[in-house]
Amino acid sequence: MHVITDRDPVHPSDDTAPQRTTFELEAGMTLGEAISHIRETFELPTITGGNATWRIEVDGKPVAVEAQQWTERGFIAEPSEPFIGEQIRFRYLEQRDPLHVLQGLAPERWGARTFETMSGAGKIAVANLWLQVAFGTCGFLIFSGMLSDLAEGPGTAFSFQPEPEMPTSVIQALTIVNGLLLVMVIVRAVLAVQITLRRRWARTTAITLEGVSIGLGVVLVTVYTAGGGEASAGMVAAGDCLGLLLSLLIVLLLATEDMKQWCNR
Repeated sequence: MHVITDRDPVHPSDDTAPQRTTFELEAGMTLGEAISHIRETFELPTITGGNATWRIEVDGKPVAVEAQQWTERGFIAEPSEPFIGEQIRFRYLEQRDPLHVLQGLAPERWGARTFETMSGAGKIAVANLWLQVAFGTCGFLIFSGMLSDLAEGPGTAFSFQPEPEMPTSVIQALTIVNGLLLVMVIVRAVLAVQITLRRRWARTTAITLEGVSIGLGVVLVTVYTAGGGEASAGMVAAGDCLGLLLSLLIVLLLATEDMKQWCNR
């Protein structure tokens, strides 16, 4: 498939530079693959100051926006759709804000970044992240009290019956795990905000974090029980099961296609 690629000049002296090239593309390439393949050798001029915006058109139809200051281009059309076209042109938009350009061309895809404009799956996922923050904070405080009592000796105000004395090494290990839980509480709060702002990295990080959270919860109950905390393990396990369910729900919701499209920056 022959595709003519052209671009606008960035200043009068640029008119003398070669700007039109013909590329041979493999059949079956997606839109994203075709543009990436062409950009491997088709250079766009860099602008002093580091800000330059280009609108990418296929046969005159805008399909994406690329910016010198961005590491990834923003797509107006679906990048996974088959590439169909005879000409790709890069329109120079000077120093216009690339995000504003995208919002003007595809408001439904790049519009306002607020909780109210999220899909139902996104709202539930973010709400559950904040629930995890609340439950995690409470769990950290309660478990900190349990660890404090255990460090003082057998019996604890948080136990339903006296506990046998735990080895110091086990208490230290549980303290580290509890500290990690606090870190996860803070990270979840950050991710809840960033997912609302449509950050791609926040969605993938949240999915990974919830997977780690599930494993960490299992370790917490296992270590606590193995260390001699059977009497209070039921309380710990009950809270852990609730966190497990919330984590699974968050992963499933963030993995939906709606959220992939929402977190597109």
